[in-house]
Amino acid sequence: MNSLEALANAWVTHAVRLTWIFTLAAALVLVLRRPLRRVAGSEAGPLLWLLVPLALFAALAPHPVVSVEALPPVVVRIAGGGSWVAAPAPGGWAVPWRALAMTAWLAGALVVLARVVQAQRRFLRRLSGARAIDVAGAYRPVWLAEDSDLGPAAVGALGVRIVLPADFHTRYTRAEQALILAHEQVHARRRDGLWRMLAQGFAALFWFHPLAWYALTCLRQDQELACDAVVLREHGAPRREYANAMLKTQPSPLMLPVGCSWSSNHPLTERVSMLKQPVPTRTRRFLAHMGLGAIVLAGSLSVYAAQPAPAAQRHAVADTDHFTLKIDIATRGHAPSMHFTQCLAKGKPFDLSGSDGPGFSWHGHFMVTPAADGQIQVAGDLHTRLDQGGGKVLAMDGKPIVRTRAGQQATIVFGQKVEKPLEDGTVRFDLTPAPGCGADALASIPEQVPIDLAAKATPVREAAQALATKAGFTLVNADALSERATSFKFDQMSPVSALQLLADIDGKRAVFNGRSVRFDPR
Repeated sequence: MNSLEALANAWVTHAVRLTWIFTLAAALVLVLRRPLRRVAGSEAGPLLWLLVPLALFAALAPHPVVSVEALPPVVVRIAGGGSWVAAPAPGGWAVPWRALAMTAWLAGALVVLARVVQAQRRFLRRLSGARAIDVAGAYRPVWLAEDSDLGPAAVGALGVRIVLPADFHTRYTRAEQALILAHEQVHARRRDGLWRMLAQGFAALFWFHPLAWYALTCLRQDQELACDAVVLREHGAPRREYANAMLKTQPSPLMLPVGCSWSSNHPLTERVSMLKQPVPTRTRRFLAHMGLGAIVLAGSLSVYAAQPAPAAQRHAVADTDHFTLKIDIATRGHAPSMHFTQCLAKGKPFDLSGSDGPGFSWHGHFMVTPAADGQIQVAGDLHTRLDQGGGKVLAMDGKPIVRTRAGQQATIVFGQKVEKPLEDGTVRFDLTPAPGCGADALASIPEQVPIDLAAKATPVREAAQALATKAGFTLVNADALSERATSFKFDQMSPVSALQLLADIDGKRAVFNGRSVRFDPR
């Protein structure tokens, strides 16, 4: 799996989860917004929408790391002739649908954001001829547009300015003018333009979701109703003048993504109807804000609690590029005679080979890669050869795969026993992987590069010492080998196999422990 595929897999996993969370959070807000507005008043309505971004952020928030539960011991036994493959690679070309989905998602979001920027710039271009005017009591800049169909509006997210139509002073009475200016200043004070910009970003992120666009419209409506409620409360509830100002205002022909304008999308009937509701008391507003805050906080914490906590080794396994693999090898039912601890790059094979007495040999390699749920996968490609005499040779090929946790042992028993005559042709591999490489693993065993070595009438001890020097091994007890003369020729043979063959010639067993080799009696 290349880096693009890994990125696409992670993206799809998070995207599906976040889409479900967005759907549930937005649906909950849409269900509660009207009942809560009747109980708590319109001022608190926009606060309920905080549940959507907080739920999404809660889903991405890191959890405390917990320990990983141990797996039961893994033992894979492979016996029988022919080839055995645990997980064959799929043939042919597979459609990279995850990468295509990620590309389509990002492309759609960029297109939506580009259209939002274009709409905002189009609105601002129409304001190029606007001029600043002095308005008593206004704490935000007020501009008078050249056209009568632009404004009233609060334009921008941070540096908000209030835009009035060209006929503002003739269309509205003085009382209506004061209410409209108060309405737009409430928008600026509540930073509704900034919240709309963030809502536009979420709508662009979930551009394919119909609920995202409906939720964006409802948020705008709730903001308008909230501003209406604030104006009525702060100006003594002049309902008739406020309703007249609404009815006289023309809908804007241009969309204002970042800002608040009197557009045709606003629920004029609902806003006029809301004017008949009594202004809530301070105690009621306080209790409403406390209740809405509890709902938003409870919803966010529920999403956070529902997310699975990462395992202690999960991220370490997924992110590492190198692994330590400890290998203990036993052949033909004997005690382990080869012990290696090797640092391996992810997906890079580590070659090993050996023999145990005349007529039996094996070779193969192991690769270590990350697996799902914080596990580590060790895949082997193994071959054994058992010469039964009389021209009968039993060969076996296989590709066993095991998965285990970091630091936990998995075992592969490869080969078979032959009853007539009784021959044990098995090799047992005890594999203990771990993420990362320490100093011990980096210096454990020399690179198993095949060597060429030949000699005639050379003592076994001298030949073993020459071979060990060339291959980078250390002989612990070279004096255990005899001075018996022998002749040999090693062509592209692994150093492990070569030392084992020399030990066989002398009737000994070569026991490997990293870079050290010890010779024991059979």
